[in-house]
Amino acid sequence: MRFLLTTVMLIEIYAIVSMALNLLLGVAGRYSAYEAAMMGVGAYTASLLALNAGFDLYTACFVAALAAAALAVIFQVMVRHMDFFTFNVSSFALQMVLYETLLKWRDLTEGSVGLFGIPRPEIFGVSFTTLNSYMILTTVSAAAIIGFLLYLERSQYALALRGMRDGEKSIESLGKNTFLLKISVFAIAGAATGFAGGLLAGLTRSVHPSMFYIYLSIVFTIFVVGGGRGNLLGTIVAVVLLTVVEQAITLIPGLPVSQIGALQRVMYGAILVGIVMWRPAGLFPERPIFRRSKYKTIQAAEDGLAFLGQKKSEV
Repeated sequence: MRFLLTTVMLIEIYAIVSMALNLLLGVAGRYSAYEAAMMGVGAYTASLLALNAGFDLYTACFVAALAAAALAVIFQVMVRHMDFFTFNVSSFALQMVLYETLLKWRDLTEGSVGLFGIPRPEIFGVSFTTLNSYMILTTVSAAAIIGFLLYLERSQYALALRGMRDGEKSIESLGKNTFLLKISVFAIAGAATGFAGGLLAGLTRSVHPSMFYIYLSIVFTIFVVGGGRGNLLGTIVAVVLLTVVEQAITLIPGLPVSQIGALQRVMYGAILVGIVMWRPAGLFPERPIFRRSKYKTIQAAEDGLAFLGQKKSEV
């Protein structure tokens, strides 16, 4: 039962981070390779506040979300003039800088040893210290964040993000401030990722830098590409399927513990290659935000200059 509960909570936490990444990559067209490290920032922020500053862990998760959002905004401001390729390289660099900071800043993070004994929260006298009760807290939090991200995906805000992705100059000509769009979407994704990191700290009750290495960022990218870029529901399906398979590998009888990680990495690599070759749009391709059936009165224009004053003739 403990294994099942842990797997479910891991799926919920991974879904939050992967959907936040899909909002960046799939909807806004801005790839970031630092999701694992940003998750680590959230996990360490929440853990240090809970261990050393008297915060309950759940309150510390909100502070962690603010810290991750602020870091994402600062990064976006710093790289705002970079082209697409240079921006992607810079996001890889930030991942490694944050990872090395968590690893080497021993006075704060305890280095490679990490932090242990992270207390689970007690909210308004209700204790969430057991795994069963903590799952309730994690599930409610994940449902709220996932619901908000799904709402954003179908909103006019997402329509503006898609316009920026497909033609930044065109969307600027319509009066949209693309710089503010980028700042806002990075802040939203950073906050969701930081909060998820805090929830992960409460689940494991210990954090160390190796949990947030760049390999985890690649896994999140596979979730996004596998589920479908720009389709957040598809991301949820990919997270559930692939995490179940990943955890199932640990249950293979007779498989040496030393080989589990290698087999999981091979699985993710094979899935990524297969998707790129045979299903580049993912399991669930991006959907239109607004259905044509909702706007039946809108008529398509005739070819040429007919759109200036004439409706398309009915067949």
